Order: sequence, then C-alpha cells, then structure tokens
Amino acid sequence: RLNGLLSRMRTVLEREKTFTADFSHEMRTPVAGLRSTLEVGLSRERTPTEYRELLKESLDMSLGLQSLTETMLTLRRLESGATQPRATRFPVAELVAEVAASLADAADGRGMTLKVTLEPDLVVFTDRALLELAVRNLLGNAVAHGRSDGDILVCGNNSEDGVTLNFSNPCDHCSQEDATALRARFRRGDSSRSADDNHFGLGLALVDAIAQILGFQADIMVTDANVFVVRLLFSDS
Repeated sequence: RLNGLLSRMRTVLEREKTFTADFSHEMRTPVAGLRSTLEVGLSRERTPTEYRELLKESLDMSLGLQSLTETMLTLRRLESGATQPRATRFPVAELVAEVAASLADAADGRGMTLKVTLEPDLVVFTDRALLELAVRNLLGNAVAHGRSDGDILVCGNNSEDGVTLNFSNPCDHCSQEDATALRARFRRGDSSRSADDNHFGLGLALVDAIAQILGFQADIMVTDANVFVVRLLFSDS
C-alpha cells in the first residue's frame, strides 16, 4: 500500500512538474513580445494614432496571454480530475451549429465556409459544456490551420456503434504521422504561426483530455486526398 501511495505521489509530482515547465515555456515568448512592444512604444514621443495602434497591438497580445492561461488551466483541471462531467441528453446538431456560427466570420476572412450537415434527431448523452469546448477547439483549429480555399465540413450518423461526428477540412502537406503528433501539447501544424493568433498547439491535447473524461473516442487521420479528419465516436448515446 505504501509503494502504491508513493507511486501515485510520484505521478502527481511529475504531472505538476510537466505542467509548470510547459506553462513557463509557452508564456515566455508572448510576455517578451508584449514587453518589447511597450518598450519600443515608450522609446520616443508618438502621435495619438501611433499610440492607439500600440495599445491595440498590446491588447491583442494580452488577450492571447489570457487565452493561453485559461486553456492551460482548463487542461490542468481536466487531467487532475478536478472537473467532473454532468451528462445530459441533447441534440448535438444544435451545439455544433452554435459554435460554427460564432466562427463564421473568422472562416469567411480566410475564404472558408463552415458547413454543418447533422440530422436534428442526432442525440448524444454527455456533458454539453465540455463537448462544446472540444467542438470549439476542433473548428477553431480548422479555421486557423486548414487550407484557405477549402470548406470545413461537420457530418455525422447514428449506427450500432453509437453516434459518430466527423470534422474535416483540406490541408497541405500533412502526413498521418504529422497528424498523430499534433496530439502533443504545443505542437503546431504550421511552425510559421505564433501565439499571436491565439492558437498555441493545445487544441487536440485538450480534445484528448475531454475524450478521456467523457468516455468518447477521438481519432485523427489524413486521407489520400489531403483532408484532415477528426472523428468522435460516442458509444453510449
């Protein structure tokens, strides 16, 4: 029993150590960027318009820091078991449509269209708030990293295995190995992007954590036609 207790304590300590290291590493760049922007802005007198641009840029960086902090804390609560699911039965099409509507402008800005083709009677039994967080991360990633001339599609069906939801979007030069590696924290498909766009490479790690808590299956694949697909399977719906 003592060995088991020590083993669990070691696991908790390692998890805390990893979280602290990850959080510190990812915060370093945006904090340095914000400081540099403010120092440059204060280096000489500027016009009111230039000050407004400086404040806008600083605000965007601050919002990025806030988003990163909230995402990391959510991931930490999920992994530690501090967040307990509250399952209800609800039509999943309504949830996906709401999230898609909130991202429509961002998708349009990249020349993309969000298309949701889910039957109204497609029902799942799970925690609505956590599933919404997973869907928002999946669609947000697709908008930010998908090929700009392609559509983001969400479809699903009800079978003997349960309810299946498919999230897909065209991608460029992404292999199955690359797609699988994106499950790791802070792993970005496009290394040229930075935390300035409020995407930190945490989306799929967060989806994995939610899947483990809610008990659904999350699979990632890339088709021969260069389409990035995330499939969620709810076996108890």
